[in-house]
Amino acid sequence: MTFNARAAVSLSIAVFAAIFLITAFDYNAKARLLPVVVTSGLLIMALVQLASEIFPDLARYLPFLRQQGLLVNDKTKSISDDVRSVIDEGREIQDEAAPEPSGVPGPADTPITVLICVATMAGMLVLIQFVPYWVAVPVFLMVMLTAVGRQKLPISLAISLVTGLVLFGLFDLVLNARI
Repeated sequence: MTFNARAAVSLSIAVFAAIFLITAFDYNAKARLLPVVVTSGLLIMALVQLASEIFPDLARYLPFLRQQGLLVNDKTKSISDDVRSVIDEGREIQDEAAPEPSGVPGPADTPITVLICVATMAGMLVLIQFVPYWVAVPVFLMVMLTAVGRQKLPISLAISLVTGLVLFGLFDLVLNARI
């Protein structure tokens, strides 16, 4: 039984999903259907991921928990020479273009990233109490994509705006559910 950083992230996602699931029951019956279904799935997946992180031997009994590579897995123990040469060639090009590491850990390598994730999730829970769902989710996405995902601002803004418009169209226009 081990509790590592990946288990901590899985636990925080499970807690976030549980809290969000509870708050979703405050919506009217029609409007709560999508958040309850999506959050229930997220909660189940987060709990399974948490169990697999805490109990690594669980993958022996549940084969879908085994982490496998994209090109190499249990069925294909090796990859062909052609594929290997393409991968190695791409690696050489990346190595030539990559700058020398400075020895300073980046944001993804520090506990600050975990704090940003937790603060953003808590901020979403607070924000959703004051603004509509279709506004809170794009704000959450914008912060997560920019701060944690290190996406450029135009990409984050585009994804957030499209998400907000889809949520508005789905809930307000199609379902007539004012949430």
